[in-house]
Amino acid sequence: EFVVFMPYSDHVGAVGLAERFREAIAEKPLVLDDMTLEITASFGVSCLRNTDNSPIDLLNRADEALYDAKGEGGNTVKTRI
Repeated sequence: EFVVFMPYSDHVGAVGLAERFREAIAEKPLVLDDMTLEITASFGVSCLRNTDNSPIDLLNRADEALYDAKGEGGNTVKTRI
């Protein structure tokens, strides 16, 4: 898992970037010797709220969204705003 902070973006921009990452990963299989592996990725997106007490609140929502994406079979972007 990794985190991308986008301090000058809104929800639409964040989801758009996650979708572009997801699509780019899915369209380029990994080729190792004579083996081809299809790779997909799941993303959880959240935006900072005025009511957040710390950055951990933001990360927790993003993590919940990521598990939503994985639970639906992966290769998707889910949000928790």
